[in-house]
Amino acid sequence: MQVEELVAVVDELIEVLLLQVRELENLIAHVEQVTTRIPEESEMAVIRSMLIGLHQRIKKLRGLDHP
Repeated sequence: MQVEELVAVVDELIEVLLLQVRELENLIAHVEQVTTRIPEESEMAVIRSMLIGLHQRIKKLRGLDHP
């Protein structure tokens, strides 16, 4: 597997994980409407932030995001 192919796969995985975080945030918001606040909500924000950072790094690696 070429490096560019590997980078593309990692980029797709990051995008899928970002979608999953959004869905989990929606689920948490829905559950909180019928229960009490869930402390894991703040952890989702941290995870989302880390994934966005990884996404930016992979874009730079692919040469798509020039400084």
